[in-house]
Amino acid sequence: MDTEQVVACLLAAGLISMAAVIARSQLRTLKISRSDERIGPEDRRYLGNQASRRLLEATLMVVIAALLIGWLFLEKELQAVREQMVEPPSDHTIVRIVTGYWVFACAVLFLMLVLAGFDFVATAKYAVRHQRRIKDERNAMLASEVSRLRDKRSSNGNGRMNGEM
Repeated sequence: MDTEQVVACLLAAGLISMAAVIARSQLRTLKISRSDERIGPEDRRYLGNQASRRLLEATLMVVIAALLIGWLFLEKELQAVREQMVEPPSDHTIVRIVTGYWVFACAVLFLMLVLAGFDFVATAKYAVRHQRRIKDERNAMLASEVSRLRDKRSSNGNGRMNGEM
């Protein structure tokens, strides 16, 4: 086994391990979001969509790992064809297979990037929505406190609160 094969196997093992950890975490999130009654419908929908996107990402990570391992076998075939031919194998079937293989691998990587972008945007929108809600709740609390203090001040009749001189 040469260095390239060892690196490919380590990368594939790392991708599969990361995918397993992500999948486990997202399945737990799905379970909690469906069973916990304290989670509102908007948050439940967000968590469900987020978990679905991330599970798909984990699946695509496994596909990339499989493509890495598959490349090790396909590369051996390509090398065997190269050794048998005198001219470059531009019309040979293996060239078309390798080209299709890498086009598919690039499409999977592109899909992973698109999903990551969607996840980033969805998380940003969720954060802005919650920050706005927290700000509105804080403003409402402050307004009620100001109103309460004004009512208390005006009920004393002299414009001073109890204990002030």
